[in-house]
Amino acid sequence: MLRATLILATIFMAGCGGGSASPVPTTLPAKGKLLDKAGQPVKEGSIEFVSTGATPSRATSDIAADGSFSLSLMTADGKKYAGAEEGEYKGTYYPAMKSANQSEAPVALPGTQKISAGGNESLSLKLP
Repeated sequence: MLRATLILATIFMAGCGGGSASPVPTTLPAKGKLLDKAGQPVKEGSIEFVSTGATPSRATSDIAADGSFSLSLMTADGKKYAGAEEGEYKGTYYPAMKSANQSEAPVALPGTQKISAGGNESLSLKLP
């Protein structure tokens, strides 16, 4: 009887192994350059891609001085993974805050961006 109880306890404990770990998402490289209306690189700020599909997905990046960005997926539990999940995204540019009183509004990027296998290494985006 004791042996059966120990076996059942071991099986029960193995099945309760530490909670609900989120699966690691499958991401694809997503890099590019953000240009202003004149075609010059945007030198600061950040960019956010939010999926248009049924499954919510969000990828963000700071913008480097040469206008380049490299998206990272943000999961609901706060983890960050390089790249973005496959799908269609709406993009938003967030200007850098230069002072506490700055009120420059975010800028919605025109259209949608498709992230798919092979072809996301040189996204070229232009502010409207």
